[in-house]
Amino acid sequence: MKTIQFISKIIAISFLCVNILSGHTNLSANSHGFFYGSHTSDNEKPKLHVNNNKWPECAIELDPSLSQSDFRKFGQEASSFLYFKSVCSPKTLKKWKFELSLTRVTTGKICDDKTHWNNTFTHPDSTHWLVPQSKRLTFPHLNFRIGISSRIDLGGYFIYLPSKTNYGFAGVDSRYRIINDTAHKIYLTGRLALTTLLGTKDMNFHMVSHELSFGKSFGLFTPYAGISASLGYMEEQTDKVNLNKEYLPLVSGVTGIEFNYKFISVGVEATLSKLNMYTLKLGARF
Repeated sequence: MKTIQFISKIIAISFLCVNILSGHTNLSANSHGFFYGSHTSDNEKPKLHVNNNKWPECAIELDPSLSQSDFRKFGQEASSFLYFKSVCSPKTLKKWKFELSLTRVTTGKICDDKTHWNNTFTHPDSTHWLVPQSKRLTFPHLNFRIGISSRIDLGGYFIYLPSKTNYGFAGVDSRYRIINDTAHKIYLTGRLALTTLLGTKDMNFHMVSHELSFGKSFGLFTPYAGISASLGYMEEQTDKVNLNKEYLPLVSGVTGIEFNYKFISVGVEATLSKLNMYTLKLGARF
């Protein structure tokens, strides 16, 4: 009975997470795809840097007015974008099993009227802001994962649409199941991930992360929690500014739940850090 009650609570939490993710992506009538932007007429906001529709969405282009402190602040918050969100419980795949999934990532609130965001982005026109009224961005990832032994997985993710904007993200990771207590269905897994910013010519941004996560399975559900330590490296690559390199430490907490039934894999995950992230996964295993 206690197990049934626990699973019921986990299901309720998972539905709550999905509702949170859905509720944070209310787009304005003028919004459109990829890294969703918004038009606004708020006269109190600062003047946007315009790229005259070079891309249909906001793009990373550094403005000459960008200061060192704002470059650092941008990196600290953007590290959460770059961090590889696998949305996987500590249970690794079986050898040569493959998972392909689509994830929907929703950010915490972004203050795009602050100088560390305004001076790192350009916009299609003077009314096209980075984020909608909800102050949150939503974007997709394509994730894949393959088991190379009973304890080791290799995975990756990718998102880059150059017809929409000038930046994207990509990463690879490796997971090793440290504790594999199948009798009690308890698992502890370590993960090493490397990620990078794609596309933009104005800067390089790379990150290495190590994560430990613990989980316990209850039937088809595996709730889990973990902690991650990351180090980002950011360097400008343009004559428009003269800024020092930045080394950006990031500590993140991770909590989520994964549901697996036959070939179906569904998960929700919250990444708690400088800028919180909420991710929904829908995948298939073969």
